[in-house]
Amino acid sequence: MLWLDLYCPRLALEIALSAARTEPVAVVEAAGAHEVVVASNDVALRAGVRTGMGTDAARVRAPELRTLKRDPAAERAALERLGAACFYFTDYVSLQPPTDVLLEIGGSRRLFGGLDALLAEVGAMLGTLGREAWQGIAPTPAAARLLAHRGGGRIEHRDALAEALGSLPCRGPGIDRRTSERLEGWGVSTLAGCFALPREGVTRRLGRDFLDCLDRLRGQREESPPRFQPPGRFEGVVTLPEEAASLDLPILAVERLLWELEAWLRARDAGIQDFRIDLYPRRGDVLAVEVGLATPTREAQHMQALARERLERTTLQGPVVAVGVRTRAPVGYHPPVTDLLTDAGTEPPERLLERLRARLGREAVHGLALVAEHRPERAWQRTAPGGTPVHEPVEAPPRPLWLLAQPGVLPLDGQRRPLCQGQLDLLDGPERIETGWWDGDDVERDYFVARNPGGSLLWIYRERRVPVMWYLHGLFA
Repeated sequence: MLWLDLYCPRLALEIALSAARTEPVAVVEAAGAHEVVVASNDVALRAGVRTGMGTDAARVRAPELRTLKRDPAAERAALERLGAACFYFTDYVSLQPPTDVLLEIGGSRRLFGGLDALLAEVGAMLGTLGREAWQGIAPTPAAARLLAHRGGGRIEHRDALAEALGSLPCRGPGIDRRTSERLEGWGVSTLAGCFALPREGVTRRLGRDFLDCLDRLRGQREESPPRFQPPGRFEGVVTLPEEAASLDLPILAVERLLWELEAWLRARDAGIQDFRIDLYPRRGDVLAVEVGLATPTREAQHMQALARERLERTTLQGPVVAVGVRTRAPVGYHPPVTDLLTDAGTEPPERLLERLRARLGREAVHGLALVAEHRPERAWQRTAPGGTPVHEPVEAPPRPLWLLAQPGVLPLDGQRRPLCQGQLDLLDGPERIETGWWDGDDVERDYFVARNPGGSLLWIYRERRVPVMWYLHGLFA
């Protein structure tokens, strides 16, 4: 077996969307009566702010330091989403809260074309998700975690474990600070020195747990990290670093969550038919924004474009403090099929449809289907785009595509002939439509195809009932 540990030292900062800010930012948590720094961005690091430092000392080094409270629940949720995305690389994923995800990648190397290619894919995923992770690779989970927490490392063969680990200091996951200080007091500063200590003496003075830790590092004691079972649907919530009165920051948070959604879907080789954006106000009810898709998809960039279209047309009722993205259960996904001669830059009709719906509203964009009905105004119905008619249409002469919502009365000349921008030339007709007596909306009409002086083809009819009037019902061109 071969294990890859992803250690995310700044996860607490990344989920607050503050890792790349131009001002010094640090995430802090309570430690007794004081607060200590858990993570800091690059600006704060350059000013001298370090993990474990008290906030007072940190502000001496960076007077403009902005502090954010640590949110363990949000960190756990973010770690779970990262773990769910890692199922793209292996079926054995284990969460090691609060900052680590373990992957068993021994069986995946060949699938991805070798270890280097696999690690390149992992690095690309982390970059897309905006996660900084130190990577440790070793034949045992404990050694992989230790290497990751020491800045990264790679040991591929179990026989080389003890020698490769020997030069590392006796600090890290599984070795608490008190044990490390006692070892240094005895003059033991590296793991090689720990491995050389008598086992009975180590157990008596430092406890069985420390000896078990040394054995797990070297593979002398088997370790089976608990498998992570990802949820059946995606749900992510991001707390904003500050209240947002405009949609700029919420849109940024939504885009980050949609990158995570794409990784989550790729790990399942699935897509979604729709998703929901939740905007959490400081007070009041959550504002839910539904985004529909014409066909199942999983491409983050496409979903982001639709999300922006919908959000830019959403009116906030007050400042937003958090955003979320939720989906239903995923569905089967099939990549778009393109013709050999189709321009790669051409947008598929389904994508145009989705953008129009996002911009104009779902009800504003629909398909048309023919209905088996002679009355023109009832011979069609709205359907989902691409839908099929409920019944086969009746056979009839050509019909205009453009029907007026209500037939318009045409003026008459002295000989009671219809006019429309002048004298009409009747080209075809009459076609008699006399039907509908059974539902109380019966019609008795004679239809004609006519051309006006401007050359437009019109569909007009003469009412057979008294008083006899002429009406414009549609246009051919």
